[in-house]
Amino acid sequence: MFTSRIVTLLIWVGLPLAAATDLKLAAPEAVGMSSERLERIDAWVDRMVESKSAAGFVTLVARRGRVVHHRATGTLGMENSDPMRRDSIFDIASMTKPLTAVAALMLYEEGRIALGDPVARHLPEFASPTVGEDPAALSPAERSMLVRHLFTHTSGVRDPRGRAETYAFPNMSVYMKEFAKLPLQAEPGSKWIYGDSLDVL
Repeated sequence: MFTSRIVTLLIWVGLPLAAATDLKLAAPEAVGMSSERLERIDAWVDRMVESKSAAGFVTLVARRGRVVHHRATGTLGMENSDPMRRDSIFDIASMTKPLTAVAALMLYEEGRIALGDPVARHLPEFASPTVGEDPAALSPAERSMLVRHLFTHTSGVRDPRGRAETYAFPNMSVYMKEFAKLPLQAEPGSKWIYGDSLDVL
């Protein structure tokens, strides 16, 4: 029950603000919802903030093209006392991975990529990767990195930089050119390494 509530809440949090502001406001009862039951959302997230289970929330509920609930509560972070705003921007981290995978599968469905394609066919900077953890003992990769390896986190890529450093790149094209210079942590297809394969995908 708790998990389903979190998922539902994250769905509302994840709605783009532009979409929310394009919708007109309505009384909950006008679209078949209960004001009293919607107040439970406020009570629940307020308890989460008060117990320090989370710093803050933005919640939004819309039905039949009308916004019936949109509220911010808490702060922008546990160490950040700035109040949460309804238009606050959130880093959704690995929740971008399913979006990326779906977009790539659409390209696959259209025949624009194939699972057996070498990644270098689409990103030439990955044509000659090296493998190894010791910069003094790198060797050329023995296998080609394939698109399927990106989907399965078996490409061998790993970026040791933190999120703030990667966000400093002006766009993904520039980031990939630098990323491709890093040695692989394992031969493509040989080891599961969660994380950065979806950035390349």
